Amino acid sequence: MKWTRRGRSQNLEDRRSQRARPRVRLPGRMGGAGIPLPIPRGRGGKMSIGSILVMLVVMWLLGVDATMGPLGRMTQYKEKSDKAGERFGLFAYPLLQAADILIHRVHAVPVGDDQTQHLELTRDIAERFNNRYGEIFPIPERITPPVGARVSSLQDPTAKMSKSDPNPHAMVGVFEDPDSIMKKFKRAVTDSGSEVRYDWDEKPGIANLLEIFSFFDGRSIDELVAEYGDQMYGHLKVAVGEAVVEGLRPIRERFDALDDGEVEDILTSHASRARGMAQSTIEDVKQARGSYGAELDKVGDKLFAARDRSMGSRVFLTLIVLLAV
Repeated sequence: MKWTRRGRSQNLEDRRSQRARPRVRLPGRMGGAGIPLPIPRGRGGKMSIGSILVMLVVMWLLGVDATMGPLGRMTQYKEKSDKAGERFGLFAYPLLQAADILIHRVHAVPVGDDQTQHLELTRDIAERFNNRYGEIFPIPERITPPVGARVSSLQDPTAKMSKSDPNPHAMVGVFEDPDSIMKKFKRAVTDSGSEVRYDWDEKPGIANLLEIFSFFDGRSIDELVAEYGDQMYGHLKVAVGEAVVEGLRPIRERFDALDDGEVEDILTSHASRARGMAQSTIEDVKQARGSYGAELDKVGDKLFAARDRSMGSRVFLTLIVLLAV
């Protein structure tokens, strides 16, 4: 049997067969990327950011009171806009980060040096909101490890390590194959000379390797400099690579043991708990905002209803809310 639509013909049986095929399920195993991390049971949760759609309502609210000046001064926005252009997504991204933090009313956030500015913006936004509408959000404190807060690219130690780097040898993935990790550290860019010392200004390549080494090995940077100070750069690179491989091994093994069913159960459970926390925050925000709460109800109802619609409807609704910021 043939049917025609817009000039195209297709066998109806083939089309029915295509419909019967199982769809790709998201997030699948990669959705559990954070599950193997050593977070104490009951003290944290792992979920897809898309499972907390009401977060977009908070982002919208924060955007209403936010000013363009601080957003435009974000260092990451300046750096990335030089390469990708002045895009709204880059400009507004700190608002999404702030919403992600404030909607769960967290009191402290672990951040690296590159995210300190974004956390300070979140603190400013929370303080401004509290001063205007009442004490709704805790002012989150910064948690930064003494070692490992600054990790640079293995190919350009003056730039941060980033998963979006076009050079595949510049970064190391948490679940990466040990042989691949070793190759990347052996190819890591170092500095002129042969002295191993910790100096970000004159020897950023070596300083970066020592920082990573200390984080995974547990010894202080001074101890590592004393041991490898008179050795060749190559010996240091191999030692750093081995420390990283061993440090990531438990996480990688736990990840390899996961199956899709386990991942889905964990994400579903944690997302449900997170939505409850988020809804509680939204109710308090609506009450604090007074007459504006009615408008929030309309947006919130649409967002929650979208959970039962197609992915296309979710994306469309999300775009509408983002464009309204």
